[in-house]
Amino acid sequence: MVFLFLKDMGSTQIRITFFMIAGAILFAFTYKAFKKSPASNTVHSNPSMEEEQKDANHLAPNEWYYSDRNYPDYDASPGLYQQRIRATIANDKTTSRSHRGLDYPWTVEGPGNIGGRVNTIAIDPVDPDIILIGYSQGGMYRTENGGADWKPVFDDQVSLAISHIAFDPHHHEHVFATTGDVNITGYPFLGSGIYQSEDSGNHWTNTGLNGTGILSKVVIDPNNDKIIYVGSMGYPSQNGDEKGLFRSVDGGHQWNKVLTIDDSTGVIDLVSDPVRPGFVYASSWTRLRSNRKSTTLGPGTSLYRSKDFGASWENLVNQLPGGMHSRTSVEISFDGTLFISYMGYVESGECAGYGESLTGIYKSVDGGELWENVPADPSVGLPCDLFGSFGWYFEAMKVNPEDPMDITLMGVDMYRTFDGGFSWFLSAPEWWMYEVHADKHVLEFANGQMYLGTDGGAYKTAADQSDPWVDFENIPSTQFYRTAFDPHQPDQYVGGAQDNGTSSGNDSKINEWSRLFGGDGFQPRFDPTEPQWAYYMTQNGDIHWTPDQNNYELLDKGLVGPRYWDMPFVMSSQDPKILFCGTSNVYKMDMRDTSRTWKLISPDLTRGDTLLGSRPPTITSLAQSPVDELRLYAGTQDGKVWTTPDGGMNWNDITFGTPGFYVTSITCSTIDPLTVFVTYSGYRDNDNNPYLFRSKNAGQNWVSLGVNLPMLGANSMLILPGWEDQVLFVATDGGVYVSFNDGVMWDRLGSGFPYMPVYDLEYNPVMNTIVAATFSRGLMTFPVEELDLVNGLGNEIKNNRVNKISIYPTLVDDHFVIDFTGFGNGDEIKISLLSLTGYVVKEYKVVRDGEDTMNINIGNEIPEGVYYVHFSDKYGSDLLGVVIKI
Repeated sequence: MVFLFLKDMGSTQIRITFFMIAGAILFAFTYKAFKKSPASNTVHSNPSMEEEQKDANHLAPNEWYYSDRNYPDYDASPGLYQQRIRATIANDKTTSRSHRGLDYPWTVEGPGNIGGRVNTIAIDPVDPDIILIGYSQGGMYRTENGGADWKPVFDDQVSLAISHIAFDPHHHEHVFATTGDVNITGYPFLGSGIYQSEDSGNHWTNTGLNGTGILSKVVIDPNNDKIIYVGSMGYPSQNGDEKGLFRSVDGGHQWNKVLTIDDSTGVIDLVSDPVRPGFVYASSWTRLRSNRKSTTLGPGTSLYRSKDFGASWENLVNQLPGGMHSRTSVEISFDGTLFISYMGYVESGECAGYGESLTGIYKSVDGGELWENVPADPSVGLPCDLFGSFGWYFEAMKVNPEDPMDITLMGVDMYRTFDGGFSWFLSAPEWWMYEVHADKHVLEFANGQMYLGTDGGAYKTAADQSDPWVDFENIPSTQFYRTAFDPHQPDQYVGGAQDNGTSSGNDSKINEWSRLFGGDGFQPRFDPTEPQWAYYMTQNGDIHWTPDQNNYELLDKGLVGPRYWDMPFVMSSQDPKILFCGTSNVYKMDMRDTSRTWKLISPDLTRGDTLLGSRPPTITSLAQSPVDELRLYAGTQDGKVWTTPDGGMNWNDITFGTPGFYVTSITCSTIDPLTVFVTYSGYRDNDNNPYLFRSKNAGQNWVSLGVNLPMLGANSMLILPGWEDQVLFVATDGGVYVSFNDGVMWDRLGSGFPYMPVYDLEYNPVMNTIVAATFSRGLMTFPVEELDLVNGLGNEIKNNRVNKISIYPTLVDDHFVIDFTGFGNGDEIKISLLSLTGYVVKEYKVVRDGEDTMNINIGNEIPEGVYYVHFSDKYGSDLLGVVIKI
């Protein structure tokens, strides 16, 4: 059956409106198909697993931001996101760009000196100047000179989340890397299997384990170079039998599952015994994370041992604690001394009541038969809050392989002991000094040095700590949430970042970015009429105003209700002294009022039902029309959309006709106060459709845009000023895309941009650049002049010649009708059906003989799919609509 979506006889905008209804129907069919498909690789759930519904007090850094991007519940294949990325990469490589300049490279503006979360560091065992660093979502970088210069070596792969990198001890030029974010935060970046390099990490090839979700560790057996072990945490969103441990006995070509604990518990850490051939140890962790639950404790958390190179396994329960535990870490020294650490709720002692903290460290010198406790509590110098109540976020323990008495604990700060735990000392400056960043994740010993990975980059010092810590990389890996234009420093790019505050700079001094404010950075704002005025927002909607760049005032007076992790904060374009923000209600402040108090201007705009435990929903996006100061729009994390025509006195619910999902952004037309664009996301429950909707009558009717966008979540949209709303940019979970025709067709913008999430877009009118806030590669810019819009777009905007053509009916079996009434006679006309990539599937050449209507027969030979209906004659051409054959 074929559905035809018709072109109207009105304006270009109305024509495209009807055309875009196709996207909504396509979504409906896609959603229905996904809902009917059973999840793959699932087995029965463990009925004894404790499912902890986390509240706000137990969320780790950045959890709030991602835990909201998934309303409502949605079940789909857990591997769908990686499938979408692969399809997008393949399509972009084979599809020619439609416009001049689209292949021009992006510029990484920086920062190089701020950093992002490092998950793994690997040092070549023969040449210590060769170092590889893997990021939680920023890919992998390599240096050949000890860190003086770095280059990305993994950008063309499907997943940029690197969990672990290991050099082969038998052949140092061979390196293995596992993918997926091993720390499994609220935004669980999935992996795409295991990769192998044969040239010390310069080039990489996927060698299997696709469809296993997040892989944790890879270990090459020290006694047999053909035996390789890989731990898997699987897909956090669901139970499944991909969790456990895999083994290869042919150097990584074929893999077999050799250890399964239960369908909610994976292998988080593993080591191979250097003195007992065949002995392998794997520590497990019960971990699920979806929009309905966050489980970090479970009875499956334990330590497992194999004595036959991983062929069979036993649970080491003798003398080790049973019960419910959180994340574990396992370590082994060169002399075979074995360690395991446990996280969980502390039930006794001075730290009783601390959640998700260290509950014990145990040591064995006989391969796991007998165990002794390693002192690790306040009596020996360890603070109770070392892990900040979210200990599951850390690998936690590292042992110097050359000295089993030398143990380090990595949390928010880092503590070390040289005497096996009888006394601990702070081994890096306290996090708030910013000499070494907070939240430590990986520690490696090599060539008399220690290499440390944190949430803010990588550091090194002498292994005996006789030297101070130094930042040894300048890799632009910062995870930005927001960016903004500062009219007083137009050559400086500004952004708010995860765990790295608000900073500014550009590529000319990429390693000298300035830190403007601390905390988790979100939306900065700058008053164009006051050179010293600035607003910096941190997590949970705390807005800090400075009138002089020295003194700061928290603007929270009168602000009540739940606040979003990235609370929407808007400065009026008509009057910069007018500010808006949103909790569950919309608030307004006039900075001319010295009381600086927020005034309530809306009722509760959410549905009101709690999300993820006890957390209430909030407003996630606000926008004010740049051509009508009284017209405001608001969207919520539970899918509601509202507008007010009178500055907040009356609000209209305009949700009907939208997906009803988490609202990621609202963008107002530059020319019409009634035209508005809304984007949505459902990433964490594997819903990766590009939800982008537009209304041209203030929400009375909505149409879906982005039919040929890659199937990746949309996070933000930007309208280029001065082009009649024809030039649109959208930030997705896989990069930035541009449309030159009001959202009808889309192209990937620029080259040199990895397939990574972008959460915000901004236009810098002075530099004439598009600014992308990436969540792994800092701020990146693209020069608008490379698009040559004057020559490439001007005529298209004025071409309304075919507005008088319509096509009907809406539902057809084998043909549709073109109505030329009011168009006038013409010569030969060509009607084409095009695939989403622009390939002509079928072509019809017709000549009008004064008749107003003409039948176009489709026939049955066209395969299932989505097709554009394209019209052209000697005077020009245009799109009429879309055909969907299902």
